[in-house]
Amino acid sequence: MVINLRKRPDRLREVQSNLREVGFRDIRVVEAIDGPEEFPQLTRGDAANLGCTLSHQLCVQQALAPEMPVAVCEDDNQFLASPEELRTLIERFLVAPQLDVLCLSARVRSARVPATADFQLVTWAMAPAFYIAKPRAKNSLVSAYRKSAKMLMAGRRGGPFDQVWKSTQRYSLMFATPIKRVARQKESHSDIQGKFFGGT
Repeated sequence: MVINLRKRPDRLREVQSNLREVGFRDIRVVEAIDGPEEFPQLTRGDAANLGCTLSHQLCVQQALAPEMPVAVCEDDNQFLASPEELRTLIERFLVAPQLDVLCLSARVRSARVPATADFQLVTWAMAPAFYIAKPRAKNSLVSAYRKSAKMLMAGRRGGPFDQVWKSTQRYSLMFATPIKRVARQKESHSDIQGKFFGGT
């Protein structure tokens, strides 16, 4: 599931090309919700984060089937590893019974605890540009997105979903990142945030 603003077809072309290069074939596009446009009554920051939260929620809820994992990709994600490396990581994640969500691209703000030869456990992965959730993780993720949306609508601090789901990572689900860096969020201008983002 690729999140993309309709007015940024350039980003969509780039991310689709990168996904195909590393072996993804079934690429579904979810039109991103432009928060500042949809929620003009909110501050720009809250509106932007609300649009992001709702876009991620749509991806998880529109997953192809309840029993299948879902991969969520923002349109500024870029893979750095080979197709073989990525396929091996994803296959090993899917058969690892203790792991629920794999963040292939994120900014980790917590300690990293080695779990296997490939993965480390984390309790706060922010700015997730690409992650895969197993079926059992979907309800907890949607719950975090809904809580985030309510907080942002109310103008409460700590509302962005990647801050809200810190508690999800600590108490509900096992989040992992690869020990070796395999992807990043590219440097770019964020239309929704209205500022330049330095990437991860």
